[in-house]
Amino acid sequence: LQYVVNRENIKVDKQVLEIVARQVNGCVRDAESLLDQILSLCEKEIGIDEASLIIPKSNFDSLNNLLKFLVQKDVRQAIELINQLVMDGVDIQQFVNEFIDFCRRGLLYKIKNSLQDLAEDVGEDRISAVIELLDGIEINALVKIIRYFLKAKEELKLSPILQLPVEMAVIEITQPAGMSLSRQTKSVTKPQDLVDKAGAQPCAGLEKNN
Repeated sequence: LQYVVNRENIKVDKQVLEIVARQVNGCVRDAESLLDQILSLCEKEIGIDEASLIIPKSNFDSLNNLLKFLVQKDVRQAIELINQLVMDGVDIQQFVNEFIDFCRRGLLYKIKNSLQDLAEDVGEDRISAVIELLDGIEINALVKIIRYFLKAKEELKLSPILQLPVEMAVIEITQPAGMSLSRQTKSVTKPQDLVDKAGAQPCAGLEKNN
């Protein structure tokens, strides 16, 4: 991408190129096509503000809120958020890509204790809120969230219902460990257990049969 920019003799902010790369999920042809659209703005210098005319800015509030709901195990609000995004016409596949990257940056912050990766896409006015959220999340929890959303990303390609894989990921992440599939697990009680619990002795007839 930098080679294309240099060839056109146009100065493009490095952050714009990074966003383009993430948007196309590694596809070189799509990256070049998207970059051509940005360069068609005919500006000598292109920053985030100019590029946002072509590439919508990340929905930070939705990304941050989804992570917060998952950590709080608030399955209802998490699923409502996902469905509202779909109703608003948001590209759910792109949103999942952005959410995975958002969590990855949070993971790097937890591991390296550095704001360098975290602050690239988060404005200074919001960085404190992100840090406060991340400080209350264990590294293993972030790894689990990323793993399930990577799985959902692949399943989106074949799902008959657009947001279903994401909803399933939300449910799997927020479900308590060891949760039973039924509301109540009924144990099989032996007759002798009932007798012992009642504090009574077996009748004579039962003793003979034994």
